[in-house]
Amino acid sequence: MEYPPELILALTKIDLDAARPIHVALSVSEWLSLDDPDSIIPTSARSRIGIAELLDAVCRRVPPPRPLADDNDDILRAQVVDSWYDTRGVNCVVQIVSGSLSEGDRISIARSVGSSDGSNKPDQSFSVQEVGLVLPKTLRTEKLLRGQMGYVRFGLRDPRQADPGTILIFHKDVGKDIVIPALAVSDQSKSVLYASVHPEEEDGFEELSEAVERLALNDKGLEVSRTADVGSSGSETGGPFLGPGLRVGFQGLLHVEVFQQRLLDEFGIEAVVTPPKVPYHITYLPAKQNNLKESYTEIIEDLKNWPSFGRKFTVHEPIVQVRIMAPTEYTGAVMELITNKRGFDLATNPLDEETWIFEAKMPWAEVVIDFHDMLKNATAGYGSLDTFEADPPIKEAKLSKVDIFLNEDPVDPLSFVCHTPRAQAEARVVCKKLQQVLPRQQFVVVIQAKADGKIIASERIKAYRKDVLVKSGKMVGGGVRTIGLNEYQHHPP
Repeated sequence: MEYPPELILALTKIDLDAARPIHVALSVSEWLSLDDPDSIIPTSARSRIGIAELLDAVCRRVPPPRPLADDNDDILRAQVVDSWYDTRGVNCVVQIVSGSLSEGDRISIARSVGSSDGSNKPDQSFSVQEVGLVLPKTLRTEKLLRGQMGYVRFGLRDPRQADPGTILIFHKDVGKDIVIPALAVSDQSKSVLYASVHPEEEDGFEELSEAVERLALNDKGLEVSRTADVGSSGSETGGPFLGPGLRVGFQGLLHVEVFQQRLLDEFGIEAVVTPPKVPYHITYLPAKQNNLKESYTEIIEDLKNWPSFGRKFTVHEPIVQVRIMAPTEYTGAVMELITNKRGFDLATNPLDEETWIFEAKMPWAEVVIDFHDMLKNATAGYGSLDTFEADPPIKEAKLSKVDIFLNEDPVDPLSFVCHTPRAQAEARVVCKKLQQVLPRQQFVVVIQAKADGKIIASERIKAYRKDVLVKSGKMVGGGVRTIGLNEYQHHPP
């Protein structure tokens, strides 16, 4: 296999007592089919080993930026690499593709990736307030030259106005025939998971909403929308137990955990986050009931838009390629776990005498819930997991949506999609869990799960009852029957 010359491999933490740099270098070389294991640079930041060699390799092997067709020192083209918000406003990390950028220059946004709301108008100009380098602390230099990468502040109030890939030019060049570079930018802001977020306190929705909006200023990966406003009615509010909430899109499982921890650490809010859900591709088929003449496909990100029972449709779910590294002794447990999670195209490859690599394709919905925790349990914590986009990225599957009802009222945030043969078993688990965690009321609470037009699981939470056999701390009446009734009241079956 051939790799690009700018690919630099390095081993880290080689100064640790448990480090095996030679063994790891040989294993990686065999895994990646490298001809020369000595090309892997051993490094240790703590012991200052290999730092100079690594930086020299970067300078020697990473090519300089290519000049544009009309490149000169008078035309600015700067690409936004990242942006974040702090107390002074929005900071943008930019790469100078051509020209130079100085404090006091007037610039405009020529092209904003993913901006379709018209918030960035080409004729809107900004004054550059501060320019400098990130080393990693900010060092004000007042000017950035071609090929340099640094930070710039120019009066933006929302980092989403300058997504990665945004091109900045001089305001005087707006409308001129200049080359705008089509630079490749990864779609980092695309949500792959969706979950409903609700406050634990009944009157905490506005506080939660404000906290999430403030988090979104520094976390552009969050995609936030309200499921309902306070005081509104309907199933979209989350029912009488969850109440109003927010629908938030995340970029992965770790993103969900970081989001919850930041809410707790920075705002002291313990939020209820429903299990993440993934988008599905629904293809509606022609049928007499819907008067369709040809099929069409739509992407369902919110399960309340799932087609009702009786409609004719097919479902394609997202598929990911998983790669697991685990010790050899856990081979059977890992393969069994992959099979139970509907994995297919399983392939194994021994990395060395002690470690195997398992590669398989799996439904993304099976990975996002608890697969990582189950892998850690199956491998005693030694297994590691990586996910990649599969080819093809979707696959047809037999899936059913399971709706949860509390006293016949649907609770949309608790709905989930699962493999049809396992719908009843998973619905029973959810109903049983809700029976254990929901508080007891003065009335009976009936928990039901419904799929494909029928009830597949049900549990009941008994109501509080008045103790009519005890007055002033003493039992009224006597006899075996009275004692039996008292036991039944305090310890119902």
